[in-house]
Parts: sequence; structure tokens; C-alpha cells
Amino acid sequence: MSLPITVSDSFGRLVTFHDYPERIVSLAPGHTEILFRLGLAELVVGVTEYCDFPAEARAKERIGGFATPDLDKILSLRPQLVLATGLHQKVVEELSGRGVPVLALDPRRVSQVSEVIRLVGQVTGVDEVADQVAVAMEEKVGWIRARVSGKTGPHPRVYFACPYPSLTAGPGSIIHDLITLAGGDNVAGDREGNYVDFPIHLVRQRDPEIILFAYGEVVREHLLGSPEWAEITAVKEGRLFLLDKGLVNHPGPRLADGLEQVARAIRPEAFVIGAESTPRE
Repeated sequence: MSLPITVSDSFGRLVTFHDYPERIVSLAPGHTEILFRLGLAELVVGVTEYCDFPAEARAKERIGGFATPDLDKILSLRPQLVLATGLHQKVVEELSGRGVPVLALDPRRVSQVSEVIRLVGQVTGVDEVADQVAVAMEEKVGWIRARVSGKTGPHPRVYFACPYPSLTAGPGSIIHDLITLAGGDNVAGDREGNYVDFPIHLVRQRDPEIILFAYGEVVREHLLGSPEWAEITAVKEGRLFLLDKGLVNHPGPRLADGLEQVARAIRPEAFVIGAESTPRE
């Protein structure tokens, strides 16, 4: 795509680029993964403390935490593009006010991640590579959905356990979309918001058949050791599944792999031995 190019971000802001950026700062692990996957590693001059994939990202300059980026550190790196999220509204405003091009990209659905990949490709001049990466992701998602949709019967009730008491993934989260696409029914799907309060009496009332978690075995140990959870179907039947948080919590190219992990936990019958296990290249 030829320059100049004007794009809209998740805040509805229109940002115009007259040149392709040569110095990029990422404020989210998913954005960092996209940049590296598009072959832009050499242009990345700063990432957060939580950007650990691919391994090469760990060698990049750190600009603070995901929720607590250091504005002065970012400015010292002289970025020509900063990729932010919906959490960074104040940072976006401050950087924009200083003339730094910023894009707030905040995908909450799997389909939106491929859109973000293509948008990043447009503003960095690697449209074709970005389209290839997005297509590969979309094809794998389509393959998984086809597997799951071929199965009949009610959707299993699913609960996503966070490390904080009474907190779970609501309908505004990427986790909710993964559960739904994988053929499950998020027991907190009727709440409002991204991550929502969901006290134990509601969990017992809705009795999830499957519990997913992505924050280490300490969550499993808590669920199995707590009398409050003992009579919940998923706990009684041992259907507790640890997910790779890098696959399911970081909206990037690997999210399709995260969807497969979720689908194999929720709908294992869709991935029987002897069936094709990977989508066609």
C-alpha cells in the first residue's frame, strides 16, 4: 500500500503515516509477537517486561510493565510508532500530544486479531507478509470451528478460573470468544465486561462441567483443596485444564493455537485419534 496512509484505531482515532516507521515500541505482548512474526524485529526498540515471545524479544529494551509503561523511557527511545491497547488511553493521549504516532489496537475477538495483523502490516509496509500470516491464522481457526461444529449435543458449561477470587472472563474478553468458538458455553457469558466478578455461589449454581485456567498449577491446587468447590461437576470429575497463557491471553498470531488448546479441552471428541490433527498447509 502506498503512502501516505490513514488508519483508524480501537479508540476511533485517525492516524496518518507519511513514512514507514523505523523505530517501534510495543506496549503489549500480543503486539510484540505480531511485529516479530511480520519480520520487523530489527525495528522494535522497546517492549514491556511481559513481552517474552519469541525469545529474541527478551533482549529488547524494557519500557515498564503492561499496565505501567514508563512514558519518559518510551520517549527516550525516539519511537516513530507505538502500539498500545485499550488499557493505555492516558499514555496514548500523552504520546500523541508530543507528536508520537500511536495506534491503540485492542482486539476482543479472534477475528479481530487477524484484522490487527493486517493493519500493522499496512502501516509498516509489509502488507503481503501480514496477509499471509492472517490467512494462515484464519484457516486454522476455520479448521477448528469445522471440527467442533460437527459435534451434536449441548455445549459444555465452562468456567475460566483467574488467580484472583471471584474473578472470571466475561463476554468482553478474548477468553470468552475462545470458549464460544471452541463449542463451550461460558457460564459468565451473560455478565457485562471483560473480566467480571463472579462469586462462588454463582459458580455452584451454574455448575461448570469444565474449568479452564492459565495462571499455573496453584489455581488447580486451590480448586481441588477448597471445600467450596468440591461439589462442582468439573472438580468432582477432574475436568480442570491448564492452558498456555501465552497462547490464550496474548492476542497475536498464536491465538489460533490457543483456540485449538481450548477446543481440545472442551470438545475432545472432535480431535479423535486417527483424525486429521492439523489444517492443510
